[in-house]
Amino acid sequence: MLKKYTLNDIGIPEMEVVDQIQGLNEILGKYESYIPGEEMNQLVWHNDTTQTTIYYVDDFIIDLSYFIIEYAQEAHVQKAIANIETKIKLFTQEQILDKLKDTQKSVQEYALFIKRLAVTLSESHDYDEALFEVFCTALKSPSELVRFHTIFALSYLNWLEFVPFLEKLIPLEKDPDVKNAMQRLVEGYQKFLT
Repeated sequence: MLKKYTLNDIGIPEMEVVDQIQGLNEILGKYESYIPGEEMNQLVWHNDTTQTTIYYVDDFIIDLSYFIIEYAQEAHVQKAIANIETKIKLFTQEQILDKLKDTQKSVQEYALFIKRLAVTLSESHDYDEALFEVFCTALKSPSELVRFHTIFALSYLNWLEFVPFLEKLIPLEKDPDVKNAMQRLVEGYQKFLT
């Protein structure tokens, strides 16, 4: 089983976050592999005893860092989270949803939390109507920035339920970049998920 958690690195200087990630070696042992790439960099820790693997991903595509925890038992994922949080805080899905409900957020912060939500859901193929509605609300935002980032975030999900909704929005979209992104997402969903 897999779970994803995004870093709660808001307001923390980038080099301090790097130090915190490197500090995980004190808790988890030296990372077993470093996988550099054009789209993302990864650090990997594995625990044979608990059959738990922790991946730290610095994802350049969506411009977020997150952890993927692969585990056999729920107790092991909770232990992994506790270990990670001795060095750096993580956002739970509930915290992300609370941040999205905060109407005082700037457009940039709102777009960032939409992306965080999509990343936490990206390993789950379980459609969730309430979360679907959160994304639909963002897709109807008056802000082109929020709509664009939402489309981008949806590329991390495998929910075909977005296709009919997007097909209704495309003719109404005034921003050419957002419209193009919507069309490409629908085409991608139809090509790769059907």
